[in-house]
Parts: sequence; structure tokens; C-alpha cells
Amino acid sequence: MNKSLLISVVAGALAVSGCDSFVNDVDPPIDLVSSDSLNAVGNLQFVVTGVEQRFATAYGDIVVLSEGLADSYRFAYGTSGATFPTYIEIDEGMIELDNNSVDAAYTDVNELRFLADDLINRVTNTIQFGSNPPITQSEALYAGNLYAGIARYFLATYFGLNPRQGGATIDSGPFIPSSELYDQAIANFQAALSNVDAGSYEARVANSLLARAYLYAGNTEQAGSTAGRGLIEGDADFAALFSPQTANPVWLAAGRGRTQYGVDPRFEDNEITPTEEYETVDCADTPYCADGDLTYGRQAEYLTDSDPIPFITWQETNLIRAESLLGSDDSQAVGLINAAYDGNDISSIDRNTLIEIRDDLLFSRGARLVDQRRFDLWHLGPDTWQYLPITQTERNGNPNID
Repeated sequence: MNKSLLISVVAGALAVSGCDSFVNDVDPPIDLVSSDSLNAVGNLQFVVTGVEQRFATAYGDIVVLSEGLADSYRFAYGTSGATFPTYIEIDEGMIELDNNSVDAAYTDVNELRFLADDLINRVTNTIQFGSNPPITQSEALYAGNLYAGIARYFLATYFGLNPRQGGATIDSGPFIPSSELYDQAIANFQAALSNVDAGSYEARVANSLLARAYLYAGNTEQAGSTAGRGLIEGDADFAALFSPQTANPVWLAAGRGRTQYGVDPRFEDNEITPTEEYETVDCADTPYCADGDLTYGRQAEYLTDSDPIPFITWQETNLIRAESLLGSDDSQAVGLINAAYDGNDISSIDRNTLIEIRDDLLFSRGARLVDQRRFDLWHLGPDTWQYLPITQTERNGNPNID
């Protein structure tokens, strides 16, 4: 397994089919792969790569929509590229259940969950590894559990049954609250850890993700102790990779590919958060001002279709540790933050300073929406969505939810 654990991307569309025959005298499509053939150990890396690719797509979609719902991005009214009414709904927090942008993200995350769970099942119950396999059972179980945990983390963190109730569904089952989904994610990350050496980079990645899950579930003390076994300074980012064939969704929806979302003005003169000027429009065409012109800024973190999106980094791991130390060991918390803050040293730390630093360092990574909920910083009205809704498609097809 690639020791950097960056996410590879399939350079073409691949599908899995449970059927081995189609219409008589018609050759089967060349881009379909029978499900049974994936039970051969020689094809296992193909299965892992499919899981990784779906993670990259799901994460990119999550970043766009969650930053759009949070106060990081704002819809670029009046500009040439901003045309999706579904993005306006998200920006305003008045999200209809038939919002197809949310529907696509919910589908991607549930496909990731299904593929990761299926990988675990194949490796545990079906695939025969023999001697010197191209990928070991432990490596495959690590990958399966890591991504199964990430999928459940996505469902717990970003989706909800109603505007203030986080959670999701799995396999058309009953609604699962965020707290239970975090418990499931934590169990998956712990299972991933059991399949790698304790001191390895892979273990540090899993511990950092485990620490974040504890933090968002409200267990700050456990988050801090777990983060102490997580990524360390000098470790590579664990990131989603993209390509011209599978483009970075943030670049595609909130960047040079197409700018539907600009950034909140607080980021435009910030040395930590890369932004660039985009397009000037008449104020009358926006809800942001009445007279004169308005020049939008947009994120410049991801400037090409192939730029990776970091998912967890040693810098974020430091921030998790620092948050757990607030009020008990502020000196150590300051040291952890200064190591991560790239020359912008602070001399003291409190809750508000931590929030500002997280806002800077985790810009365009999907963290701000969670922090606004955690720290009671909501910027929209009382009846607005603080989660992306479980959409009408799921509600129509799932007899267990309304």
C-alpha cells in the first residue's frame, strides 16, 4: 500500500455489476466488471482504488456545500458563473428537500460507505490471500475500515433530519443520530488501527481522524489524548487527489473552474487564507450592497483541477491537542498552535483566539460549519438549516423516515 496514503483517482469510469450475462449474442460492455471477479486477490487493489476515488469525490462535494452553508463562502450574485439556485438555497440556509446538489453529495457519501463496507466484507469472508499477495489482508482491512469510518463521520457531521438535528440513514434503515454515527466511525477507526503498526504513518492518520471524531462528538479530553498519537510535524497531509478526468469539486464550483461561491470578505486580506479577486458587479445585483460596485474574492487554495484537498494534517492535529489543553495548560497549547501557524506566533490563547486560528488554518476544508455549531456562532436566522438535509429522494425511498 502507498505509504503516503494520498488518494489515488481512477482515470476512467468503472462500474460493478452483479450480472455475468446480458442479452444473447451481444458482447458485455467493456467498462463493467462482474462482482465475483472482484473476489480475486489480484483485483483487490482495484476495489481499494474505487473506494479511494469515491472518497475524493464525496469529500470535495462536502467542502463546497458545507463552506457554502457556513459563513466562509457566499453565493456570487451577479457574476457570470453563479447560476445554480440550489447553491443559493444553501447559502441562505433555506434548503428545499429536493435540492439536487445536496442529493448528489448524500448519494456520494452513501456510495462511499457501501463500497468501504463491501471491501471489509470481501476481505473478511471471501477473498483468499495465499502467500505473497499484492496487497495483504491487513492493508485491505485498514483501508476498508478507515473509509467506512470516514463515511460515517461525513454522515454524522454534515447531514441532518431537520435543521437542528444531525444524523443520517444507512441502507434505508431508521434515522441514526449524529452521536451514534460518531460511535460507529470511532469503532471503524479503531478497527483500522488494529491492522497497522502502532508507530506507523498509517496509525498516526487513523489516530488523527479518531481524535477529530471524538472532538466533534463532544469528548474533548479523549480527543486530546488520541491526537497525541496522531500526525506529527513533518508528516504528509492525508489528502484527496484529483485529476483532469476527476476534477477538484472546489475548483469546479468555487474557484477558477467556475465561481458560484466567492469568499467572505474577512478572508480577502488574510495572509493565511489564499484568495484572489474575481469579478466586479453592480451592487444592485447583489444582496450585499445597494450602491456602487462590488468585487468578489474567491478561494485560491485550489487553483487547478488537480490540486489536492487536505483531509487531515499534522497542523489540525496540533489544534485538536491545543483545544483539549485550554484552561489547563495554556503554555503547551500556545506552543502547539505556534508550530502549526506558519510564522504567525501568538503569545496567549483563549477560546476566541482558537476559533480564529481554526478559521484560518482549516479554510476551505469543511471545518467551519462544525465550528459554528460547536461554538454557537450561527450567522443565519433561527429557522435555517445548520446541516445539509436528508433529501426527498431518500425520504421517498426509505419507509423508516418521513
